[in-house]
Amino acid sequence: MKKIAIFLFLALTNIVYSYINIYPSFFFKELKREGTAETFILTNRSEQTVRYRIYPEKSTTDKATVELYPRSVLLKPYEHKEVKLLITPKKDLRKGTYTFPIVIKEVVASREERKRTYTMLRLNLLGYYGDLKVKIDTKVKRVKRDLTIDKEKNRKKSEKSRSDKEKSNKQDRDKLNKLEGLDIEIKNRGERIGIFSIYLMRGKEWEFLDSMILKQNEIWKKIYDVEKGVTRIKIEENDGKIYYEDRLTE
Repeated sequence: MKKIAIFLFLALTNIVYSYINIYPSFFFKELKREGTAETFILTNRSEQTVRYRIYPEKSTTDKATVELYPRSVLLKPYEHKEVKLLITPKKDLRKGTYTFPIVIKEVVASREERKRTYTMLRLNLLGYYGDLKVKIDTKVKRVKRDLTIDKEKNRKKSEKSRSDKEKSNKQDRDKLNKLEGLDIEIKNRGERIGIFSIYLMRGKEWEFLDSMILKQNEIWKKIYDVEKGVTRIKIEENDGKIYYEDRLTE
């Protein structure tokens, strides 16, 4: 039987962080037919006791069965509690990308409480259903880093004594001599959104450099300052699958 999966990415929109925060703030998981569970931690950062109601928006229940427990959470000052999530796709859900909004809303009991600002979080679980391919185009090249001083830095240096300026310039040169530039460009040519991480090899160890979320046909381009001595680069998704690996040429 062909394996069908949904990968979910959770993004937060329309958030007021006055009284609560949530962890994890995003996730990117495979959602199996039988459902996938996740646990969120809600924390009350205020000095007031608050109650929250947690529910999926109607557009979410049209596409999947969403179970949340508990549906109501009472948090004392600086207290945290767990909220369990189980999301299962409808049997007739077609291949494609979907949004599953979840709402966490403060319950205001009295008229006096209504006068203050209350918290509402809207969590958008962005996911795809079906076997959607992932493909990236990657360009990597080493670039020389020139000793440049911006106007603000130059102005501050002009106020220093000659010896201080010479010392500062030497520190800049010493720092740049230990660095090299890596010009990295990544384009997502796949059929879905992707969350990618860049790693560099120094000696025999891989070191994390950066991560990014790329929509279809979106391009990521950035020059990184890294310490000299890196020999390889790889780009993988958060599930550990490698989509690019190569030796860094001089």
